Amino acid sequence: MAWSQNAARPPKVGICVPIKDRPAIQWTFQFAQMTQLAGAELALYQSPHYELDFARNDLVDKALKEHCTHIFFLDTDVIPWYWERLEHKVGEAPKLGSRPFPEVIQQFLAFEYPIVSGLYWVKRPPGGSNLALLGPDDQPFKAVPVEAELNQLPGARVFVDMVGMGCCLIDARVFEKVPYPWFQYYRSKERGPDGRFAEISEDFYFGRKATAAGFSTMAIGSVVCKHGGDVWFSWGGDANGVLEA
Repeated sequence: MAWSQNAARPPKVGICVPIKDRPAIQWTFQFAQMTQLAGAELALYQSPHYELDFARNDLVDKALKEHCTHIFFLDTDVIPWYWERLEHKVGEAPKLGSRPFPEVIQQFLAFEYPIVSGLYWVKRPPGGSNLALLGPDDQPFKAVPVEAELNQLPGARVFVDMVGMGCCLIDARVFEKVPYPWFQYYRSKERGPDGRFAEISEDFYFGRKATAAGFSTMAIGSVVCKHGGDVWFSWGGDANGVLEA
């Protein structure tokens, strides 16, 4: 579902940063580079609110009021990196490498897709990537395992229903189609059979509503972000995104 840019409105990207903690110096350095290489007019919005759903709603509302054409969410513990195949001699096994990727906004804009995201590994168990598909009625979502396919990720696009929004570009027109509140954290009042409370994060909540409005999210396999702190890996699973090279 490509969405052409409005020729009458050059891109204006609202960089929306929910301030949860003090950014590392590496994040700050790359953020400065990112703003120089965006290839578009920029506006910066931040919200220090402890509740992430409130912060994200507040950030989008501010950006829309100032006529931003795109919203770029960047969490303070996520640093975009570029995952690529390295040159190798004939007969040698392909090798992968990574490098900082301050051109991320420019690349995401070039896709002209309603929702574009980078990849990263989540911190809380059971772990895995930040990508997910809608699950059956008794499950709010199914994680998409991509760890076993790392060699296929460079240059690939993975189409899913929802993502953790640590590095995500959204066309502002999406928010015209998705009813407010766009983001909301949900936690069940009672424990399930496994003894745990059912939870849906504010970004997955948005993904469910965006999917209901007819949108999918395109995750870019070449943009594999560093996620500060401990990360959790999951291997296997029965959920599969639509992988397109």
